[in-house]
Amino acid sequence: MSSELQTGDNRDQVWNYLVHKLLCRLDEQQHDWRSVTSGQFSKLPCIADRYLIDELGRDIEFPRYWYKYGEVGNREPIDSSLYLLEEADWGGLEVRPSKENVEFDISEDIMNEVDESIEFVINNFANVKIEKVKDLQYEHFSPNKFIRIFEDIRSQLYDLAEEMEDESSPDDYSNKKNSLTSKIEELSENYPSDLYVEMEQDFRTWTDVMIAYIDMDDIAEAEAQLEEFWSVFSKVHLRMEHNNNPIEDQYERWRLENEMELNKYRRTLERAVSNTGV
Repeated sequence: MSSELQTGDNRDQVWNYLVHKLLCRLDEQQHDWRSVTSGQFSKLPCIADRYLIDELGRDIEFPRYWYKYGEVGNREPIDSSLYLLEEADWGGLEVRPSKENVEFDISEDIMNEVDESIEFVINNFANVKIEKVKDLQYEHFSPNKFIRIFEDIRSQLYDLAEEMEDESSPDDYSNKKNSLTSKIEELSENYPSDLYVEMEQDFRTWTDVMIAYIDMDDIAEAEAQLEEFWSVFSKVHLRMEHNNNPIEDQYERWRLENEMELNKYRRTLERAVSNTGV
């Protein structure tokens, strides 16, 4: 089976068909009248695309990139008239189709393959918590070990925070604290210096700050430092280096945004260094 799109198949049309058809099917399959969440809308088209590539040998060059909590579809080239984003009562965003009967100019065999990938997603993930989808992405699709270890650290840090709140035994807390510190050291050993050049020194400083806050038992501040670092790192490196079919204009806008974000973050990091004395 050819991995290429056929002559006459417009990539944008194929992408829009995948996103719109998947959204409609998800909207039909949601339990308890729930709407499709923004997380589902961002992540599940990526799962469908990987099924197309891995199981059907079809690469539609779907635009997706790695970000803070896994891989997400790039919405910029998708026709925004096909969906509506709305604020939900629970504080997040919900998505629903704005049109139902839409015609797309793509070949029948491409349409059939995309339909098969969509049914795979529906059968396996339609009512699965988005955390499980994220876990699957980290387990099977992480671009490198560094990213997987970072996710482990995030999870361990949240567990440590719960230990403090639950007033667990001193031994349990101490063991988890030591395990977390060791994991940060492992993360440092696995930093891809040749790939993430711009923020390497920031990262080295950040690890010292993190260990210092953990040693001080200021877990809340350690959590804040983790989220702030990863938010900037995701912009400066993850979405730039791990980007399937980047959109040129968007990519250049991101470059300009990254300069400002990084300068702002470095001032924050300087204050953390001052506060911890590292």
